[in-house]
Amino acid sequence: MFRAKLYATYSWTATNQNLWNGNAVTVGNNTRNVYSANWVAVGTNISMPYCWSGYSTTGQHNSAMTSNKSAGDICSQNGGGCSGQLGVGLGYASGQDCSGFVARCWWITNKVSTYHLGQNSLTTQLSSITELKNGDIINKINNHVRLVANNQITGNTNNVYSGYMEVYEASSDGWNVDYHSYTPSELTGYVPRRYNQL
Repeated sequence: MFRAKLYATYSWTATNQNLWNGNAVTVGNNTRNVYSANWVAVGTNISMPYCWSGYSTTGQHNSAMTSNKSAGDICSQNGGGCSGQLGVGLGYASGQDCSGFVARCWWITNKVSTYHLGQNSLTTQLSSITELKNGDIINKINNHVRLVANNQITGNTNNVYSGYMEVYEASSDGWNVDYHSYTPSELTGYVPRRYNQL
């Protein structure tokens, strides 16, 4: 939870060179444009920016900004306006996506996806969202993952839930790492899971 808060409150500096607005890059056989997170401004910024396939530490992000790489990568229909979600990596952009953020918080030594986070070799599924504790995740494979920070959801055997859950997440809701609150109905389709190495 300390690392989650660190990424949400992380202070760093951007220059004009870090504000990419459709710069074309090629990774392997794929070419597309890179757009920085749309909230980033020249000067001091707070929180790690969103970046498709991103897995940056604060140190890596600082170095990437010094090297004039993009402050995040939000190429999408509701982000930079380009199609595709091909991650360009630290070669061009820096930040974290949802699963990269969880991996850094859990101190996993390699980038994982929401698919990996949903596998029994890495996490264990809990029987109910009411069992989630701080540091657990609520995961939707091939979609999104959130790190639980404060679970106030209660329920009964008929799966009727009330309350709310506060989470840290790297998401398109702001294109950064931030703290959000959700009702049980807003978490439909997500699976409660716990890291096996806790």
